[in-house]
Amino acid sequence: MGGGIDHRGGDDVAIVNSTITDNHAVKGGGGLNSGQGYAPVSDKLALGRVRLRNSIIAGNTSAAGPRNCHVKDQVIESTGHNLDSDGSCFLTAPGDRLGTVSGLGFAIGYLGSIIGLVVALPLVNARQFNLLWLLVAAFFAVFSVPAFLALPADRPQPEKRVNLRAIVRDVIGNPPLRRFFLAYFLYFDGVETTIVFSGIFAATTLKFTTPEVIKLFLAVQFSALAGALLLARPTDRWGAKQVITLTLLLWVAVSIGAYFAQTKSTFFAVAVTAGLGLGSIQAASRALMAALIPPGKESELFGFYALCGKSSSILGPLVFGAVSYLAGSQRAAVAAVGVFFVAGLLLLQRVRPALPAS
Repeated sequence: MGGGIDHRGGDDVAIVNSTITDNHAVKGGGGLNSGQGYAPVSDKLALGRVRLRNSIIAGNTSAAGPRNCHVKDQVIESTGHNLDSDGSCFLTAPGDRLGTVSGLGFAIGYLGSIIGLVVALPLVNARQFNLLWLLVAAFFAVFSVPAFLALPADRPQPEKRVNLRAIVRDVIGNPPLRRFFLAYFLYFDGVETTIVFSGIFAATTLKFTTPEVIKLFLAVQFSALAGALLLARPTDRWGAKQVITLTLLLWVAVSIGAYFAQTKSTFFAVAVTAGLGLGSIQAASRALMAALIPPGKESELFGFYALCGKSSSILGPLVFGAVSYLAGSQRAAVAAVGVFFVAGLLLLQRVRPALPAS
């Protein structure tokens, strides 16, 4: 039945900090099978449970096809931070769905961007640019209300002084984190530079008007929303690293497409394709980061993650500007930005995620 673990009867089984992978079963779950088995049927007999925590069940198969888990009568109880690569274990505890939650969060953010651009477009068409700042202020005021009213109150915490030097030492001493941050610094620099300069490239090289640029960004927001949602579940099933790899290949293709784009319609199509990679790479990067963080270090390391992302936006614009100036063409600068994606992709392959963070 179960190729990896076959659980029967009334005893409980706890699986903690474990990896169940590359097993095969003739029937049932290739990784984990749980059923009544030889236990007598009785209302007085409580069937056992399988409890999972901080474990990975991935790449297992059965004769019926890929299937990590098969459960009959009993229940697999997740206590959090597990990874099931095909969804057959039905794990829904906190930490089990990092990709889904991250993708949903970014998708909602892009929905807000779409609303903002739609509202702003009539003001731009009327050339009432000064009113845009009032619109932005109103946007913040209205959409901050749910956070103030619905989010739980902060719990008092003992005062803690943040030591950036100690955080850097922690990152350097953790090889998976160190390698991820180096890869993230480079490929996200490419993403940030593309976001900042795509409008400039469209306006100066391809002669987009201001309303056309706004419509371009509106279309990109829609595709970014779609990308964040479409690759949310695959991030949980395939792993965040695999999804980032896939989207970086897409970004390399986008750089090549932008370099050769000669018409507005071609660049528009390239930009919409980039949007698919934009939402997905942001969501998958955050999910991978969450899986790499040691327990108890979440706040400070996510702060360092944000610092790394903001710091990376310095190098890309310098490269874009320098190449544009020296080559006399923004197309050469677009190709130079593509190097960031290639370098980040190669460095990412050295990241070996450990078990999900507990």
